[in-house]
Amino acid sequence: MKNNLKLILILAAAMLLVVGAYLTWTALYSGVIEFQELSVADYTTGKSIDVSVHYPLRVLIGKTGLVRVKYGEPAGLIPGSALDQELDLPGFVVTPQKRIMTSLIEGQKGTVAWKIVPVTPVESQGVTSLALVSVPNGLFAISPTAQASFQIKAFSVLGMEYTTIIKLGMIFLAVGVLVLFIGLKLHSPQPKMINKPHIYG
Repeated sequence: MKNNLKLILILAAAMLLVVGAYLTWTALYSGVIEFQELSVADYTTGKSIDVSVHYPLRVLIGKTGLVRVKYGEPAGLIPGSALDQELDLPGFVVTPQKRIMTSLIEGQKGTVAWKIVPVTPVESQGVTSLALVSVPNGLFAISPTAQASFQIKAFSVLGMEYTTIIKLGMIFLAVGVLVLFIGLKLHSPQPKMINKPHIYG
């Protein structure tokens, strides 16, 4: 009987640990990151700068993802030039803001990032608009000379969002470890020793 109970506890612990590990991994895994390489030109001066736009293919609802723009070392630009960037991503909360103006320094590369948080399950068509401007002016709408279009899927697991999944994952792992510990502590019954009668003579 005790052997059966020990086996049941170990199997239950294994299931709890597998489910907990899956939920935790799903919550923490950042997913596949894709990128597009572009050349952004300034039509006024004829100069250009190489950039790459990086974005996740999937983001768990309630979790923060990143859309990043990496730019190479500017060379030969007019002092005071800037990289004008705007992200349009319906169904996501985008911070710090949709549009970012980044001053460029000769020979210095850099990265600009938006934090994106999905609020509902959606397959959103995102667009990053880019322009190289020698006379920055954020009062006017961006006039992009390059654009990166991509799709990001916001998803949930059985209707659960990030915080719920990570909490459940931790609970399942903790309970699984406890059940496994209890199961391993159960001693298997020892076979009874039969005392054979001694024969004298």
